[in-house]
Amino acid sequence: MAIGRESLNKNLRLKLDDNPKIQGLAKFITDLERAYFSKVTVRNCTPFINDNNLVIELDCPLSLIELVHQIKCGGCCSSGLEDNTGHQISYLEKAHDELCLKNDSDIEIEEFSLFLTDCSIIIKKIYKGSIVEQLVNIFEAFSEHLESLTNRLTEIPFEIYVPVFEEDLIENDIKIANVEQSNNERKDYFGYWGLYFEEDIEAVIYELPKRRIISGDLVMLNH
Repeated sequence: MAIGRESLNKNLRLKLDDNPKIQGLAKFITDLERAYFSKVTVRNCTPFINDNNLVIELDCPLSLIELVHQIKCGGCCSSGLEDNTGHQISYLEKAHDELCLKNDSDIEIEEFSLFLTDCSIIIKKIYKGSIVEQLVNIFEAFSEHLESLTNRLTEIPFEIYVPVFEEDLIENDIKIANVEQSNNERKDYFGYWGLYFEEDIEAVIYELPKRRIISGDLVMLNH
């Protein structure tokens, strides 16, 4: 079943708590705002008192092309940091690690959305800790695939969903089940993304390994 805009918005609607009870949340938000040059909103989307599954929204005054420039030149959406072992990490990972140290319960990031001036990027969790772990690689993929995503910079998608799965592939039934069990792999972020263009009613699929837009129905993730 193809996903239209209205049904997509309905399917992805989450029950959100605008006032999550998390120690150090104000500093976490401030750190993200400084690092990503954005206005940040954090909500809790879990119905359970002791769980903290966060939806993070960044309102960023950059275009998609400007974002990629920042990534390439080591700006706000690059790694920019190293942990104690010399491993490159994102500003999100550093802020998240500090937040977890201040709280007794696990803090999971369910969704990370970046609202640019001409495009919205929605990244969904596909396994425990996946967004924190893979955000740098996802941003680097935007840098590598910008021309293919935008038809050589002539068409900017106004919404990008990371990742999606082709509905007609049997193996994706397993992948969707794995999302629920937090059993996916990092490579599942770099198979297919969903794109919306202004002239299209339905989303199209961008196949990263072959750098092409393909036809076919897709499945958006909704946790």
